[in-house]
Amino acid sequence: MKVIMVYVAMLMCVIPFPAFADDATVFPWAALITTGGAILVALLGWAFKLLRDYLKANVQNEAVADWLYRLDAVAETVVKDYLQSRVDDLKAAAKDGKIDEAERETLKQGAIDDVKAIVGIKSIEKMAKILGTNETGTDKLIGSLIEEKVYMTKLVRRK
Repeated sequence: MKVIMVYVAMLMCVIPFPAFADDATVFPWAALITTGGAILVALLGWAFKLLRDYLKANVQNEAVADWLYRLDAVAETVVKDYLQSRVDDLKAAAKDGKIDEAERETLKQGAIDDVKAIVGIKSIEKMAKILGTNETGTDKLIGSLIEEKVYMTKLVRRK
């Protein structure tokens, strides 16, 4: 709204008044050129603002997509590492060969911490700001991604 008000004020400043015209035949053309120029400047300013907003949103969308792609790859790597090293050791140490709920939560939190360490705290904070969430929200996102990777890995192992 402020931008429109500024453009209207600029337009009002450059519109010539009949009292200032030297020749009555020149006035309509001068008024048209001056007013048209002001309108063109206002429209160009508005168009550049739209372009800037579009590019900013597009860059942010690409940054989020790239970040999610990298997060997916890191989560898959961490899950495979955990399944090969830690889970098999815990299952072997357990009497019944199964991991209890407390151990499962410990493994999940360890995987979340490993993903956050690899991706980087600054990157996570930046994406949390863009996505409009906090640290708990990003932890839930990473936790859900890890759960999905564990599920998909179990499906592949069963086949």
